[in-house]
Amino acid sequence: SPSKARNTVLLGASWVFYGWWSPIFLLLLIGVTWLCCGGGLALAAIDGALGAAATLALLGGAAALAGWTLRRAALPAARRAVALERLRAQAIDQVAGQTELLMAGRAGAARARLQRADARLAAADDALNRVDVRGAWAQQALHGALLAGALLAATALALRGQIGAALAALIVLLVLAAADPWPALRRGAL
Repeated sequence: SPSKARNTVLLGASWVFYGWWSPIFLLLLIGVTWLCCGGGLALAAIDGALGAAATLALLGGAAALAGWTLRRAALPAARRAVALERLRAQAIDQVAGQTELLMAGRAGAARARLQRADARLAAADDALNRVDVRGAWAQQALHGALLAGALLAATALALRGQIGAALAALIVLLVLAAADPWPALRRGAL
């Protein structure tokens, strides 16, 4: 159907875009897509609406989490890269010119510049850490909500007599497994 073809082209284009940016991130995206869609298809075999809802929630949650982390981490990551390069360059200059700095009486000033560069690097690391912690919190909140939804759906299906205890447990395990690569996806976006 046209919508399936459009979705396949969109998925492929997304993979190419992110693969161009970072091949490692592409591997994570393929794994997340496979697990979310596989889990959704398995759930769709049990109940069509549950499978569709789970697939959309899992893929949407993974995409939202990675997008939020990527957007929030861009500036602190760039600042960290600049601060790290400045610290490296100043440390090399100080070690290479230590004799000249001592002879000119500027060793203390060079050491102070090095400490300021280290402080900028520490501030950038702190900013990235805050993004990571907030992303982990959001990930856990979303995962908890999805797990609660899976438990409610499995309970409702079991109470209606559509599934037994084994399939109810499978529903919960599929949601747990599909959300398992989210931390790697979040960390890859940093």
